[in-house]
Amino acid sequence: MIAKCPCDKCGENIEFATEEFLSGSSVACPHCGNETFLSVSPKPKSSASLPPKLSPLLVPPPVTPPQLQKSSGVSRTRVKIFLAIFFGLTVLFFIFSARMTIPSDEENADTQKIFELQKKYDVLDAEKNRLEKLWQNGGSEYFDAYEKASSDWSVNASAQDKLVVDRKFRENDRNSSSNLCFFVACGWSIFWIPAVIYLFLVPKKKS
Repeated sequence: MIAKCPCDKCGENIEFATEEFLSGSSVACPHCGNETFLSVSPKPKSSASLPPKLSPLLVPPPVTPPQLQKSSGVSRTRVKIFLAIFFGLTVLFFIFSARMTIPSDEENADTQKIFELQKKYDVLDAEKNRLEKLWQNGGSEYFDAYEKASSDWSVNASAQDKLVVDRKFRENDRNSSSNLCFFVACGWSIFWIPAVIYLFLVPKKKS
């Protein structure tokens, strides 16, 4: 079998019979005359044994493992923010509702005036009844005093009735506002209760 190998000095190919010379034998180069070593280079691998190269356009994209894919669910951080907002608004409206159950300064002032008018009313009523009896028993000189006492009694009763109506109106308005805040607070609780259930009962997804 004839083989070729390049000279170590000049690089020209040297033909030799493998039956006569073993790989690694030292011979004189027929081209430059220098001593060189023979070697049998391995046969190149057949291109048929190599796997075909795929075009970059045909290479399939890498598959992302399921555990590395981002979750498309609701963000727990966003749920916590909504929970803080709804819970704060609920507490705020409950505070407003409780605060409005306390009578206002105007109501307290009306109550004090009604109490004072009631005391005056009792005195005028007793005086009016006394003068009425004296007048009916023939004391005509008591008629003018009875008329004046009756007039004062009527004025006092009217003022007292007006204060009672005003205080009742303020009380009803305050109670309506308190009930409104209470129902609004209950409405806000409808939003944060599902958020609490989601955060504490739904297990957190592992990334």
